Amino acid sequence: LRRAEEAGAEVVADRSLNLRRVGSGWALDGKRGSYSADFVTLAAGARTQLRRLFAEDFRPQDFMLTFGYYVPAREDLLRVHFYRDYEGYAWSFPRPDHLSVGICGKVGEDRMAGLRERLHRFMQTFGYSTEGAEIYSHLLPSLSLESWSGLRLAGPHQVVLAGPAPAGGPVNPQGLEIDAVVADAAAPSPSLVASRGGRLVAIVGASGGGEADNVAHAMARVLGHGRPEPATGRAPSWRIVIGRSYPGPSGVVRSYEEAAEALDVTQRLGLSEPVARAADLLIYQVLLRDREAVTDLVRTELVPLGRARGGAAPLLATLAAYYSCGGVAAAAARQLHLSVRAVTYRLARVRELTGREPARPADALILQVAVIGAQLLDWPATPLDPG
Repeated sequence: LRRAEEAGAEVVADRSLNLRRVGSGWALDGKRGSYSADFVTLAAGARTQLRRLFAEDFRPQDFMLTFGYYVPAREDLLRVHFYRDYEGYAWSFPRPDHLSVGICGKVGEDRMAGLRERLHRFMQTFGYSTEGAEIYSHLLPSLSLESWSGLRLAGPHQVVLAGPAPAGGPVNPQGLEIDAVVADAAAPSPSLVASRGGRLVAIVGASGGGEADNVAHAMARVLGHGRPEPATGRAPSWRIVIGRSYPGPSGVVRSYEEAAEALDVTQRLGLSEPVARAADLLIYQVLLRDREAVTDLVRTELVPLGRARGGAAPLLATLAAYYSCGGVAAAAARQLHLSVRAVTYRLARVRELTGREPARPADALILQVAVIGAQLLDWPATPLDPG
């Protein structure tokens, strides 16, 4: 506390009774008054009522029971003793005028009598006496892996993932610090930027103010003006995906994995927009998860296009443009830089080779899903798995 005060922090001696989210900050109710803060770090014991604002009630197996003595003795050594066949440990921690000697064990796996017996053996082994000692006992949080995964101690976060970076390319284009760009776009929510596998990962606190969207578009503006690549003379192409918001430390991992999977989808589909949301790409991820079914669909519906002069690729490109333009041949022609006659000819060839009418709703659904599947599988450039 003294060092915090010396650094400029205001120290208020009060008992916290409640705290609640207000906008991007916090309101705290104390016994003597109310306070506001940008961030809150809660440090409290196992029995505090405030913990329930951040986490579900812990289960009995998420606690350890402790038993120990404040021994009137002096020793400089800090001692911790682990057991081979017991989930718990004994300790001796030196204090200015005594030793804190104790033991802990999982609630439900040992009783107080068992703890006391183990501790006494530990004390006898290392020469600690109980004479004149004061007894203490309390609960110690010790969460299981299952409980850690559902913990909400950290608020909701979203991951904004940008990639792929060019091999050996600059992570901070034009000398700009991406950290500063992200922090400014996310403010007042917290943010963190890292680089992983040539990709930029921005972790953003989500308080309902569109922070992740702001960060994604800010990154798109900066990355879109990166240094030109020597080989092409153009700035490298970046795609940015916004993962969904999830609570807790495990939520950050989940948002990242979701964004990484969605980024792979955008690259396979060749989406034109630089920023995409993972939530909008779920249908494509569903298709990828049943690769066998998608492969079977592509083989059944689209492989016959390979008999066309020039192969299947031109007809696939025509179908993709046709459906992205709402089934309007003239708009597809403009997108492909072809004549309307060329587009209608290709659509007729699709009808002849597959037996499907691209404009008929039932056939259009089958063909469109098959085309998306082909893009996800990178067919015909990559051969289909043998079936």
